[in-house]
Amino acid sequence: MHLGGGKFSVELRVLAEASEQVRAESLESVESVEIRVQSCAVRYLGRKYGEAKKEILSKANVFVLPTMNDCFPLVILEAMDNGLPVVTTPVGGIPDIVDDEVTGLIAEAGDAQSLADSLGRLLKDKDLATIFGENGRKKLLENYTEKSFERTLSETLTQAVGGGKFSVELKVESLESVESLESVESLEIRVQSCAVRYLGRKYGDEKERIFERADIFVFPTYYSNECFPLVLLEAMQHGLPCVTTDEGGIRDIVVKDTGFTVQGHTDFTDNTESAKRGFQELAVGTADALERLIVDAELRKRMGEAGRKRVAELFTEEAFEKRMKEILRDAIEFRV
Repeated sequence: MHLGGGKFSVELRVLAEASEQVRAESLESVESVEIRVQSCAVRYLGRKYGEAKKEILSKANVFVLPTMNDCFPLVILEAMDNGLPVVTTPVGGIPDIVDDEVTGLIAEAGDAQSLADSLGRLLKDKDLATIFGENGRKKLLENYTEKSFERTLSETLTQAVGGGKFSVELKVESLESVESLESVESLEIRVQSCAVRYLGRKYGDEKERIFERADIFVFPTYYSNECFPLVLLEAMQHGLPCVTTDEGGIRDIVVKDTGFTVQGHTDFTDNTESAKRGFQELAVGTADALERLIVDAELRKRMGEAGRKRVAELFTEEAFEKRMKEILRDAIEFRV
């Protein structure tokens, strides 16, 4: 790989552990591994978190993520929050985050020269890098903050329970709301006869207690590259019927006997009439599914039990190990 034909004196900081081969060529200690590639110093700083990562991003000029397989890498949003232009690959949900030639550059996955060319362009043209960085931060603030997430969620819930037929309390794992009636720890807004309570992120025993007291679990994701949300398995394990969308791997988790899947595939960052109709269909579909489960206790119970059974049969460690052994046995027998 040639980075601009060796025209630049560059330091690449890699927030990952160096391989054994790289360590063998290292000029420094294990904590900060450095090798030289032409006029470029490559420093392996190890994994960084929290303030240490923020400090590195704040001092960077370009952010590079040459991933070969990914879902929705939040580290790109962190880079955009720091006003950095992004060089990355078009895998998973990355094209939904990075707009090629607008907020960064998309290089071919696995193509080192394509990556080098993209990085070289931004190193050579600092004005372009600045424009991409500013565009990225603007996109982040408009689409990927907690407030924008809550706005979209509130709109979905408003339409979902807007009929005012039920007295419902919806508990949401989110951090803040402009329309809050209470403290940051437990936020509440009113949507007609529905109380929407923002409880913040919950883990471990706290999340378990919330699942135990719930009647229905709703996961209204519209992200087309949704991977395999384990929270659905947690809900099903607690005997909760699920209302969600058919994005990504969800359709392999929630089947018709365990809950309802509403058609997603809506880009809410797109302000077209088509996107608005998609949003309306998602909200109406979610509302219809919720209504059916709210008014029919027997259906809730039946779907919840079916979900718990499905988890026990297909998604436990024992079930995984059993399936893995079958795959390996079949592979060995095929080779023989």
